[in-house]
Amino acid sequence: MRIDLRTDFEERVVEVDAYIDLVSSIEHSIQAGVPLIKTRSGASKVVEPMQQKLLCAGVYLHLYNLVEATVSRCIAAVERAATESAAWNVGDLSAELRGEWVRSMAKTHENLSVESRLDAALNLCNHLVRMLPVRLSISQGGGGNWDDEEIFRFTKRIGVPIRFTPETQRGVKQPIRNDKGAMQLVRHLRNKLAHGELSFSECGEGLTAADLTKIKDCTVVYLSEVIDCYEGFLTRFEYVVPEKRPQHAG
Repeated sequence: MRIDLRTDFEERVVEVDAYIDLVSSIEHSIQAGVPLIKTRSGASKVVEPMQQKLLCAGVYLHLYNLVEATVSRCIAAVERAATESAAWNVGDLSAELRGEWVRSMAKTHENLSVESRLDAALNLCNHLVRMLPVRLSISQGGGGNWDDEEIFRFTKRIGVPIRFTPETQRGVKQPIRNDKGAMQLVRHLRNKLAHGELSFSECGEGLTAADLTKIKDCTVVYLSEVIDCYEGFLTRFEYVVPEKRPQHAG
């Protein structure tokens, strides 16, 4: 199986970098004098302080987009790997993914009526009796909650060995604002903005391009090492029991 989790990740990182470059350019223009931009008519327009704050706050949306997209693609890659071979049945999956299969088929995490729960149980039973190919859908829970702690917890839940360099672990945990590390801050402020609990101007108050770059760098380094963990898990065929792994995977 060809694994490519980095291409989309790197493309999104370029988008975030381009956005922060824009914020930095405007910041330097302000320091040099009155910042001007050209309108469609060719006239010059002053960049207002309010507009600068709005731009700064927008970085949190871009960063959270990067976080959620990365996690979603990693999970999708595990689902594809576990289901692409018709030769594998449920018993071939790792213990953790077998649990995820039961969770998905029996809908153990959903609040169902008695009839619906019976239907789900019968569906699971029929699948096992007929020895049908695996169909795996890993439940990710509610959206908007991914930060370093949630990624770590979820990744362990599905059986992916997750390890970070000491520098990355320290960097993502170092408090930046409101006693929150980089990724916790991204999740927290993105949700505040998304739910209307915080205005964009309030969120961008006092931020500099250097502040945003620091948060971005911590987030990117952490996610890059998460991808390393998932790529290793997939290339070593650790999503199936050892006796089912191809010989070259060892």
